[in-house]
Amino acid sequence: MNKIVKIKKEHAVNVWHLMKDFPYDSLIDAAIHGYHGKIYADDETNPSICQITIAGTSYFFGDVNHPLAKDLVKNIGSWAEVITNQKWRELVIDVHDNHYKMTKRYSFTHEYINIDDLGPFIDALPKQYTYKVIDEALTSKD
Repeated sequence: MNKIVKIKKEHAVNVWHLMKDFPYDSLIDAAIHGYHGKIYADDETNPSICQITIAGTSYFFGDVNHPLAKDLVKNIGSWAEVITNQKWRELVIDVHDNHYKMTKRYSFTHEYINIDDLGPFIDALPKQYTYKVIDEALTSKD
């Protein structure tokens, strides 16, 4: 194919193979299952590159050297958060001439945070704040 196309919901699963080196992300999963976001790629049935956009965030996957990769990167708006690997980052910078400020993304999940490390932050909370574990009992309170 010689142009970027918006992927229809029934073909969205065809982009999964492009994410093999990217950690699981529930937002991407939901986009691929058609719950939100838009997916663009070079081909609906056998894509080599894709962009998944959810609100103001764009993710890029696949072969950054693909002839349509620059066209895909041009598809981001004037304000966007771009999550990608180093090669795609370099292409975004090249195409958008340093228009975007690059920042580091941090992931906060139980897999990456040692609860013991939170102690000093909890101790520093002002007295009107309380630290609680979010569990079923807390979420069911009115």
